[in-house]
Amino acid sequence: MSALKEMLLSGVRPSEAFRELIGQHGDLSGTSLIKMIDEEFDGIPAPVIHAIANWNRGNNPDRKGWGLNDEQFDEVVMSALNPRM
Repeated sequence: MSALKEMLLSGVRPSEAFRELIGQHGDLSGTSLIKMIDEEFDGIPAPVIHAIANWNRGNNPDRKGWGLNDEQFDEVVMSALNPRM
């Protein structure tokens, strides 16, 4: 089982799990993160791709309030990935 799946199954929120992966792999780009998830889940649902692209991780203060907040991101990701776990 992948590290991401293990984290999600143990109750870690997707936003926290993704941040941990990003930190472990030297600030992954969105594209690299999508590729990693695609490999771990043997395919990636389109809503997860859109959520990653629109997730505001708070990295840029000028973009505060843009994109999905953590709660919205978590909801989309869990509903899309849950059947694959």
